[in-house]
Amino acid sequence: MRFLFLLLITLNFNALANSNYTTISKPQSLLSLAELKKFCGYRQGDIFVGNPKTAKVIVTGYTAFSCPHCGDFVNTIMPKLKKKYFENKNKSVAYIYRAFPMSLADVKAKQLLKCGNLNNDEKVRFIEMLYSTASSWVHTPNFEKKLTQISRLFGLSDNNIFMCLGVSKDKENEMIAEITDVTTKTGLKGVPMICVNGRIVEGYSYDKVTAMIDEELK
Repeated sequence: MRFLFLLLITLNFNALANSNYTTISKPQSLLSLAELKKFCGYRQGDIFVGNPKTAKVIVTGYTAFSCPHCGDFVNTIMPKLKKKYFENKNKSVAYIYRAFPMSLADVKAKQLLKCGNLNNDEKVRFIEMLYSTASSWVHTPNFEKKLTQISRLFGLSDNNIFMCLGVSKDKENEMIAEITDVTTKTGLKGVPMICVNGRIVEGYSYDKVTAMIDEELK
């Protein structure tokens, strides 16, 4: 099972990680808009900015720490989105982070986010640090050591980190099912994939994302 898990992650990485997303056509989803809106909507355990339980517009980003385009989105575009929609306490828009693993390093980072004893705001800051430091850990052979160092900055104990970094068969099966579910239902062809109330943005530029958000706010 572990071999199949690593093979799937590797195939995902090879197919998507080095793609120039701006040249990829809009994903062709098997779901209707209403179904996509539900699929991309809030789920228990999501990490978010704003309040997705009450927001009129929910923006969901499927991203991977090993993807440079995703890093560009989180590091340069998200701060602009926060300034426009969240710093003024606008309760109409919420953003959901959805980690879409494409490498074993992505998997380990996602596990730390899921099982680390952090509140939502701490997890958001954790995600931001993981992306801002990605070049120093995501493609290195000792990425677990780097992740451990970052996790300690957020108060995670070594025992907690050790438990989180383990990938059991149940976790493998869960991750495989999630990857398959997203790619099959949304037609995902590359990351980042940004959904605005279930509508998939073609590309990930600030102008395209805000144009769709503002349209949904009308």
